[in-house]
Amino acid sequence: MTKEQATRLLGKIAGYLEILRKDPHSTTFVPLSDAYRNLGMLEDAISVAQSGIEALPFFGPGYVVLGRAQMQCGELDHAALSFDKALEIDPDSVVALKSMAKLCVIQGDKERACRLLARAVALSPEDPVLANLHKSLQPACEANSNSVCEGTEISNDSEDQSLFATATVADLYVRQGHLDKARNIYQELLQAHPDDETFRERIAYVDKLLAEQPSLTDSDSASSMRLGVAPPQSPDSQRDVVAILQKWLEAIQSRREYVQKHSAGYC
Repeated sequence: MTKEQATRLLGKIAGYLEILRKDPHSTTFVPLSDAYRNLGMLEDAISVAQSGIEALPFFGPGYVVLGRAQMQCGELDHAALSFDKALEIDPDSVVALKSMAKLCVIQGDKERACRLLARAVALSPEDPVLANLHKSLQPACEANSNSVCEGTEISNDSEDQSLFATATVADLYVRQGHLDKARNIYQELLQAHPDDETFRERIAYVDKLLAEQPSLTDSDSASSMRLGVAPPQSPDSQRDVVAILQKWLEAIQSRREYVQKHSAGYC
């Protein structure tokens, strides 16, 4: 992490702490916990998330940030419980699905990770990161499924369901206008099932759309540009940076002491 990034994070932390000082039940504890985690302050990240969950026990994102900090801290079992709770509150939370999928990969359960990512992609088909994560896990999941269930009726049913889910994702991409992504999925499905003419027809249909709209991806590029954030300006001198960091660290310490003294009164 660069000095500018650390400075920006500390600035955000100072702002979040001020919001929580005024309203201890604010959902601002979520970005505050994430900011602590990104700075490597894992104990603070976990503590803030736990305090926030105590105040807002049915706020799903709170369990997600808690699970992220626990996962980074190596507390994988606790992280799994946190992500499960987040999904219990909101089964369609893409962030929770993605976080749980990452944890499953770490734990070696790539098959479940693939299923979770398939759900996330279906809910958010415009997200290229999710699509790429799901795509990267598919070969391992298919190989594992074939080796465990080869020759059984259950295996065929599972394969059909997986095939349907993947084709559905591709269909969603077509409706969203992400034709290149849809074509890649159809092509992979055709390679895996060369006798299925349906995928050939869908590829031909997508090729026709691509030929009619060759510059379709321009809108995606424009969207990405709109999401960009201008980099913050750096302080004029190293002395200014040190002074700012010291001020923010003092504010963080002050807030930490305040929370420790008053957390018993929150429920």
